[in-house]
Amino acid sequence: PDGTRIAFSSGRGGFLQIDVYVMNADGSGITRLTTNRGADSQHAWSPDGRTIAYTSERGGTHDIYLMGTGGPFTGLTRLTDHPASNGGPTWSPDGRRIAFMSQAAGNPDIYVINADAGVVLRPASTPTPTPFSAPTPTPTPTPTPTPAPPATQSPTLAPSPTPTLTPTPIPTPTSDALLPPVLEASGVEPIDLGGNPWVVYTFAIVNWKDYPSELFARSPELPPCGLNTEASRTWVYIRDAETGSVLESSCNTYDPRGLTTIGFALPEDKSPPEQVYVELVDRLLGTVLRSNTVGGEITPTPTPTSPAATPTTGNTTDIALSISWKPDPIWAGTSVNYFITVENRGPFVTGGFGVVGAFSPQLESPSVSTTAGECTIQNRSGETVFQCGFFLMPVGAAITVIVTAVVPEAATGVKHAVFIDGAFSDMDQTNNSVFGGVAATPPPT
Repeated sequence: PDGTRIAFSSGRGGFLQIDVYVMNADGSGITRLTTNRGADSQHAWSPDGRTIAYTSERGGTHDIYLMGTGGPFTGLTRLTDHPASNGGPTWSPDGRRIAFMSQAAGNPDIYVINADAGVVLRPASTPTPTPFSAPTPTPTPTPTPTPAPPATQSPTLAPSPTPTLTPTPIPTPTSDALLPPVLEASGVEPIDLGGNPWVVYTFAIVNWKDYPSELFARSPELPPCGLNTEASRTWVYIRDAETGSVLESSCNTYDPRGLTTIGFALPEDKSPPEQVYVELVDRLLGTVLRSNTVGGEITPTPTPTSPAATPTTGNTTDIALSISWKPDPIWAGTSVNYFITVENRGPFVTGGFGVVGAFSPQLESPSVSTTAGECTIQNRSGETVFQCGFFLMPVGAAITVIVTAVVPEAATGVKHAVFIDGAFSDMDQTNNSVFGGVAATPPPT
């Protein structure tokens, strides 16, 4: 807040590690503040500079945490614990309250909590979004009464007390219509990620054919998964059987065949849990299907009935790349959206790779977002260049990168070059790159 230090998120810690760092404004004195597996981002300084609020996936879902700035996990406090997404913390000017976005009621709404509230669980079943309002020393004039809005309208945005938040357990009924998953370990594979040794532990749900395709359909009508507004209906969680903590999760498994190769990754020097199990969470019906536990040392145990009976050999799979844009045709002087889709067609899980692309001529006001992983974008040497890095990618998973920019008025067309970048052996390299261009229609006179 005083301009002397900068907080930022970085994946420099390795595979599956997006952590919060601080450094001096001149780039010196870099200190890593978080070290957990998963993504820590959307950080916000408290007004006094002593505390950072941020969004973390360490618990398996997006929740709000607080920590001091003196070192790793100084004064760590969890403020929310909810299966829906919570993020985007913003401090009040006096540092006493935090406004944040939550999808607890099914839609993105704004809530306000006290910064010293401790763990806050899910909001009441029909919460009223409370707008952020800084305290003022003078009384607020009483507004002129207006007729109450219909029940379907949003409440009037006027200062109101902090909403009452009450614990509500995550629903855990078991569907009578579907059998529970049958889990088997299928592979333990060393993998080099950016010079760091990791181990990928893969598993198979061998009765994947018991599950209909619609169970994993894209579901834009349900709450999004981060930036992914078409997350799958059913999410997959791999959990430590002893602690219940999430080792890996997927909200973009769009085909039950993807259940044949699921897994998690750990640094080579970290031991895996003694037992794991899988949950299939159907968000539409609110049901949870839990698998058996895989016990003892997690090593390959293929059987003739397992579709994953052949152990993985190297980081070999088929990653396919495609691109589209809207509007089509492109108009010079207006905005354009490029959609780059990356799909793991199998047969194995993979990770630690990315997508690199360039557009020319240089586009104006470029931005990039992704449904998974991390991306950066910049203009340089007359081109617009972006780069994205992805983590563990199960079979059947798809990731979409969206590049938004304005086409210069003088442009007669836009050329693009996009390709897969990663240290793995792709089974079909013919679909690893797309090169081409599209004419830009002159703006109407």
